[in-house]
Amino acid sequence: MNIGVLFLFAILGGTIISRERKHYAERITFENMAKGDYLTGLYNHRTFQEHLRELLEKNAPLFLVMSDIDNFKSINDTYGHVTSDHVLKNIGNCLKELPDGEAYRCGGEEFAMIITTASGQLVQEGIKNISRIIEETNRELLPELRVTMSFGFSRYAGEKAESFISRTDKKLYEAKTGGKNQVVGSG
Repeated sequence: MNIGVLFLFAILGGTIISRERKHYAERITFENMAKGDYLTGLYNHRTFQEHLRELLEKNAPLFLVMSDIDNFKSINDTYGHVTSDHVLKNIGNCLKELPDGEAYRCGGEEFAMIITTASGQLVQEGIKNISRIIEETNRELLPELRVTMSFGFSRYAGEKAESFISRTDKKLYEAKTGGKNQVVGSG
């Protein structure tokens, strides 16, 4: 009789543990889905805001990069949404390789990067390298079209997150109005 009761407890305990593991795995999956962008595999805008706030509270040296795909609407209009999605996926894969930082999809064709370094020169060189890789990667998809991006970056100067983002966004705007396919920054 005691063996039978122990056997039932073992089965019940195993079932409970199995369900807990399943629920834990599901919770992790749902949390990751809530933090990420399904199409590009990058973090989403909400996670960008959270990560930036956390890093600014630590007052660590960092750079913010805002970027935008040049003439994305014409890619969409000319080649369709499926091709545009492939362009976005390619860019996401390239941005995942960002050294010393993290990339985020913040809007349709807008991306942000938080780079934890103290060297503006390294940031600019890294962005130019990523820009070249993005162009080469998408040339295989669209050989007749150059897929380029414009980038604006700035060093954190102790301000609030909103003004840091706004200041960096102005650098992106300078890159866009200055002819696109370029990097404009300070720091």
